[in-house]
Amino acid sequence: MKPKILTPLKDLVVKAGAILHCVIDFAGEPPPNVFWTVNGKDLQTDKRTTVTAVGYHTIVNTVNAQRSDSGPYTLLLKNPSGTDEGTFNVTVLGKFVSCKFGLLY
Repeated sequence: MKPKILTPLKDLVVKAGAILHCVIDFAGEPPPNVFWTVNGKDLQTDKRTTVTAVGYHTIVNTVNAQRSDSGPYTLLLKNPSGTDEGTFNVTVLGKFVSCKFGLLY
């Protein structure tokens, strides 16, 4: 069965310093391989980000979100029967800092 993203992909807005958490359900037989990209670059597990695929779910969890985490997140599912792909945008809002001239971003 061709892979299919089941969870509607919606744009996310997260405050800087917060946790970016995204859970996507999918289908496909055999279970598809899962690939994530952000701004066209592979998204992989590092000291702030965990990318997992368990059963028919994939999870992206980023702690201490930074403005550099903003951009288009693309999920690609692939198995011998075909592919499915979807994209949503993540916006990380910077912390506000007050000064005598107003707010800085």
